[in-house]
Amino acid sequence: MPSGKNHLKAEIAALAAIIAITVGANFAFELANWEDEFRPLALVFSAAYLFSALLLSPDLDLARSDPHNRWGYLRVCWIPYAKLFRHGELSHKPLVGSLSR
Repeated sequence: MPSGKNHLKAEIAALAAIIAITVGANFAFELANWEDEFRPLALVFSAAYLFSALLLSPDLDLARSDPHNRWGYLRVCWIPYAKLFRHGELSHKPLVGSLSR
């Protein structure tokens, strides 16, 4: 399992690739004179992806993790999550962990 910092770097790199592909596809659509522009959808997706990369993580059950500290005063919302899930167990499973957050 990569460290949290490496995982975040990979997620940001993936977001950059997604944005580059989206910009390229939008440019191709404009060249083809297609009326479908998906810039607003791409912007919403990019914002949601960045939000989840920075603020939603299986490490929210740790009191001293970067995602936990990024919540600021709202980190108290994650206390029940930390009490319910032990670190490294269900919170780290792809489907159950994502649905629980």
